[in-house]
Amino acid sequence: MNFRSEGRYLRRLHIIGGPGSGKSTLARELGNRLDIPIYELDKIAFEGSAFTERPLDARLADVQRIAVQPTWITEGIFLGWTDMLFHAADAIVWLDHIRWPVAAWRIALRFSRWGIEEAKRQPGARKFNRFGDYYRNSRQLIDVLLSSRAYYRSDVTAGNTGKRRESRIATERQLMSYQDKVIHCRRAIEIEKFLANMGGRVPRIMDLSEKAP
Repeated sequence: MNFRSEGRYLRRLHIIGGPGSGKSTLARELGNRLDIPIYELDKIAFEGSAFTERPLDARLADVQRIAVQPTWITEGIFLGWTDMLFHAADAIVWLDHIRWPVAAWRIALRFSRWGIEEAKRQPGARKFNRFGDYYRNSRQLIDVLLSSRAYYRSDVTAGNTGKRRESRIATERQLMSYQDKVIHCRRAIEIEKFLANMGGRVPRIMDLSEKAP
C-alpha cells in the first residue's frame, strides 16, 4: 500500500526516538496497517544474548540492503551508520514526547516481560535455577537505564559521555538536514493524529503542526 503526503508517495518510513519512546510499537502498528516490512535496527546493531555490537561493515551492508528496497519501515535510536536510511526515507517520524522518568519505567517493564518470556521457554527446574541469567539481565537493565538517562539529558555533552554517540541533542542536530520530511511528535496526541491519518485516508505531514484541542 502506498500513501501520499504533500504530493509525495511515502513508501519508506524511518522512526527514531529515545529509549522507551514507543518506536517498536508504532512501527508494528504502521506495518500492520500498511502491509510494509518492518526492520528493528537493534537486531542489526547487536547480536547474541549479551547484545554484542556487530562489526560496522556488517551493519552498513544490512542498512544498504534495506535502503534500496521499495517499501520499508525502520525503527531505532542509532545515528551515523544509519545515514542511508535518513537519505532514502520518504518521511522520518521523530518520537520526542516523553522524558527519562517515563522512559525508565517503560524500559524496566520491557525487561521484566523479556525475563518472564525467557523463563517460560526453559525446561523444568531451569525456569528457576537461572542465577547467571538473572545477573546478566540485571546488568543489561542497569546499562540501558544509564545510557537512556544520558540520552535524555539536556546538556550538550550528553552524547559523548559513554559508549554511544546517540542523544536527544545529537538526534535534533541530525534531523536539521531533513526538516522537509521530519514528522516531529512532541506530544502523544500528535502520534494519535498521525496514526489516524493512516486509517485509509491520505495523510498530510502538516497535520502534526496544527494545534491540538
